[in-house]
Amino acid sequence: MKQKIELLHSERPILQSDRQMPLLSKGKSSGINDHVFMHPSSHQRKMKSIASPLSKIPQITLSYRPRVKASDRVTVHGSEDVYKILKKNWDPNTIELQEQFKILLLNGCSQVIGLADISSGGISSTIADSKLIFATALKAGTFGIVMAHNHPSGKLVASEEDIRLTKKIQDGAHLLDIYLYDHIIMTKRGYLSMADKGLMKSG
Repeated sequence: MKQKIELLHSERPILQSDRQMPLLSKGKSSGINDHVFMHPSSHQRKMKSIASPLSKIPQITLSYRPRVKASDRVTVHGSEDVYKILKKNWDPNTIELQEQFKILLLNGCSQVIGLADISSGGISSTIADSKLIFATALKAGTFGIVMAHNHPSGKLVASEEDIRLTKKIQDGAHLLDIYLYDHIIMTKRGYLSMADKGLMKSG
């Protein structure tokens, strides 16, 4: 039988077979049937208002783009090798002017996979943010790191702050399965290895 279609208050088509469904009166609710009379555009606006903030969440990606082939990577055998690498890659025009903090990233074969700048400060100090140190190391998938900073004064002496920072990073690195090999303090004419001087925890 062909179903007869009527319009109810010019809102939506109502089938003749729908006449037994309870109609909504103004200001009242009939529970589960409320959605039957919801205007499609209002539902779309509601969904759009929910989805809009969610679509604006920034995406975070991790990437490491080495420019050196694995076979050409430099292998580090000790603190002297580290100093040579650092001196070669440190700006000679600022080493006695501005304190800087860098980390050397190593793989499991003690090969250098990168050198990262962590911070630059003034003539007597710089801030070494542990979060940035670990974020950089994790991003490169490094096995171990060597921390390094210069003393513009030329004095090769580890300060109490240098020792505290080294202990803090060493403890944090242990939790992340990252090995802190050394903390090098360098000048234009020489270096101090905190590992060689016994200023770091062994193991």
